[in-house]
Amino acid sequence: MITQVAPAFWDISFGNILTIISIVGVGLAFIAKMDKSVSNLDTRLEYLEAQNEDAKEEIKKLVQVLITLGKYEERFLRLEKTLDDLRHGDGWVLPLEWRHGRKD
Repeated sequence: MITQVAPAFWDISFGNILTIISIVGVGLAFIAKMDKSVSNLDTRLEYLEAQNEDAKEEIKKLVQVLITLGKYEERFLRLEKTLDDLRHGDGWVLPLEWRHGRKD
């Protein structure tokens, strides 16, 4: 009578050892690659944050320029209105005769 012997759980061959070593090696290589990628992403993120701060400063300067421009525009419009009033004779204009004391 022939009996079959089940393979023992602890029977390890050279192929099994190579498979385990290659799986562990690939896992370690993956972890090292991901660590370098995360480090690169962190560096890029810091660079972008610095660029963002520079852009914020430039936007603040542009806002100040626009505010100043708006103030000058208001002054210009007031001067334009005053000039229009002077053209119509309303305002500070007096004839030359009145300035020199003559009322001809």
